[in-house]
Amino acid sequence: RGLDPVFHFLGGVAGAYAFCRALALIPRLTFRLAAVNAKLLAVVAVAIVAVLWECAEFASDRLFGSHIQLDQWDTMVDLALGVGGAMIGAILGAASAGRKVRAGVATEPAP
Repeated sequence: RGLDPVFHFLGGVAGAYAFCRALALIPRLTFRLAAVNAKLLAVVAVAIVAVLWECAEFASDRLFGSHIQLDQWDTMVDLALGVGGAMIGAILGAASAGRKVRAGVATEPAP
């Protein structure tokens, strides 16, 4: 249980980073998304996955008696760490994509 918070945070970072990098590989979509919107989309996607993950843990506890979720506090901390990590990952992922933003529209990376 000791590393659970670390894994939730790093999972959020990795998920959002990968999402931003994947968006950067789709040029037509990237040009239509402002950089802020791409980051927001990545954070929302990770938040949805985190909620679904917590629902799966809840179902596992109820159906199989696994006791993965300790209490409501544990669930909320897991969600907060995942979304917080996603915010960091989205910033890192967008920055590593090398996009420049001009007037709210993503442009091609600098050579």
